[in-house]
Parts: sequence; structure tokens; C-alpha cells
Amino acid sequence: LYYPFNGNTNDESGNGRNGTVVGGVVLSTDRFLEMNNAYNYGGVNGHTSQTAGSLLPDSNSTTISAWVNMPVIDISSSSQIFMDGDGAAGKDLTVAIEHNGTSTNLGFGTKDDNGTLVDFTPYIGAGWVHIVCVADHVNDRKIIYVNNVAVITATGWTGGANDSNHSNVY
Repeated sequence: LYYPFNGNTNDESGNGRNGTVVGGVVLSTDRFLEMNNAYNYGGVNGHTSQTAGSLLPDSNSTTISAWVNMPVIDISSSSQIFMDGDGAAGKDLTVAIEHNGTSTNLGFGTKDDNGTLVDFTPYIGAGWVHIVCVADHVNDRKIIYVNNVAVITATGWTGGANDSNHSNVY
């Protein structure tokens, strides 16, 4: 998938996995101050969903990269950045920002429900932040990068990134 969000939710990777805007999502200004090159997901249940028949293929390894701007965090819920699955435990590939009552964490979960967390509190209100999550099956590790710095490496991970459950992609 490659969504540059240049005025639409088309997948420009060439794989034809175009998205559909759902809920109160509106075009916004990106990190370069270009109008209509980002989406504001500030509404309730707003997301971008892939169209039927264009879901992700199975994979043992994967990389998810996203630019996010979180001026505030809703402490009553999590903010999904990416999800491939249906929300059933052990079935999803997900990147989310979650508040647990005392801190705000960036979570990276894979289909084996082997979540990796890192404190995200310093980045709330800090402007645009580049997040990269890597599930490396060959080297049995998961790595989370924030602004090009590896902030956590979880070794000994022996799961798979995503397979057999691609009912929703957000």
C-alpha cells in the first residue's frame, strides 16, 4: 500500500488497493503545509477503509510507515493508525496510540497478539512525527522507529505479521 493522500485515498503502489473515506474525515494540510495532502481523522469513528476485494496478502514480515500529527490525545480511547483484521485477539496487524490512564503509548501488534509498546507522551502536541514499525520474521524481531530513531527493539519475536484474517483494513 502507498497512500500519499494527495487529494484522494488512491493506492499509488500500483496494486489497486484504493481506500474509501468513512465518517467525519476531511482533507487537511500536510507536514509541508500543502493543502488537501493529508486527512484529519478528528471525528468519531472516522477512518479510511480499503475497498472490498483488495485486501492485503498474507505476510510473515512487514513494514508500516506513517506521518502523524496528534495535537491532543483522547484519553478515553485509542487512535488506530493502521489495522488489518477484525479486532479479534491474535488476528490483527495494528499500529495504535493508546492511553492507559497514566501514559500514552504507541503500540505495534501482530497477528500473534505479541504487542510491543513505547512511551509516546513526548510526541503529543509536537507536530508531525514519522513512525515506522517493522516486523522482521527473518531476524525474529520487531522494531519501532520514531523520527528515524529506533526507540525499541523486541528480540525473540517468532510470530507472523499478518495472515488469514483480512476482513478490515484501516
